[in-house]
Amino acid sequence: ALMAAAAWGQAEVTMEGVALTARVPGTAYAVTVAQGAGEPRSVGSYAVRLYEVFDESWPFDAFVAGVVVSRDGAVDRLVLEDVWGDEEAEVIVVVQTVGSGGYVIGSAFDVRARRVERVAQTGWLLWDADVVAALRETAGGGE
Repeated sequence: ALMAAAAWGQAEVTMEGVALTARVPGTAYAVTVAQGAGEPRSVGSYAVRLYEVFDESWPFDAFVAGVVVSRDGAVDRLVLEDVWGDEEAEVIVVVQTVGSGGYVIGSAFDVRARRVERVAQTGWLLWDADVVAALRETAGGGE
């Protein structure tokens, strides 16, 4: 799995929230995931935005598509992993709930064909669960 900070981009934390960026392997795309500006860290929304990269110096100049989804918790990490076994990475956003359980919820987004579409989501998992394996099971792609 490629984590956002270890791949192309870095996590940027500001007073407005969290923005994670990564380059989608094998494509000309970059992706950002950002919590809604001004929202509490515990609940709200996040946006997944897809950009076509024509110049590495300006990766976010050519917006392609995006989606805003609700969240129960804080965006924890961005993972690029092949969920379907088709050798193409999905964008996986992991949200960690706030409170005593620290549960995680994983959502897989397909960013091919110049669109962003949520294609699978887990239920609440223990904080140390393998989110990618859970998504594979949810999507019927378990091994």
